[in-house]
Amino acid sequence: MLDEEGRKRGMAAAWAREAKAGAFISDPFESLFIEGGLRYYSIFAAILSALAFGKASPVLFTDILHWDTDIQELIQIPALMVIVTSIGSSAYSFVQAPQKNRSKWVWAIKGLFGGPVAISQFRTLEALITQNEENIRQKLEEEKA
Repeated sequence: MLDEEGRKRGMAAAWAREAKAGAFISDPFESLFIEGGLRYYSIFAAILSALAFGKASPVLFTDILHWDTDIQELIQIPALMVIVTSIGSSAYSFVQAPQKNRSKWVWAIKGLFGGPVAISQFRTLEALITQNEENIRQKLEEEKA
């Protein structure tokens, strides 16, 4: 009975070691934090879209700012470009993320909110490696030194 319990514990420990070795190294870019340039771009896109397509925008432009109502039509063109760019960035990130062992859903959301800023951030990242690959890399570096 004790031997069987010890064997089960040994199997569980071996499974845990294998799972840990196959797990990807944690990376702060693999979270849904929208920070820095991604945040600025998403705020800019939201304000521009709200001004371009909001129902209260004509009141803002004519009654409060005393501008011509044609300004809203002019703003709609860049706002539409920003929206299309964000959708395109999301699609690009969704397709390219698996090639770098990254979460396609996380990067699709970052692409949607961060647009081209997310793509530039994504391109600077290297592929994620597993813990086992990192251990092998560290051993090779130690042998060289």
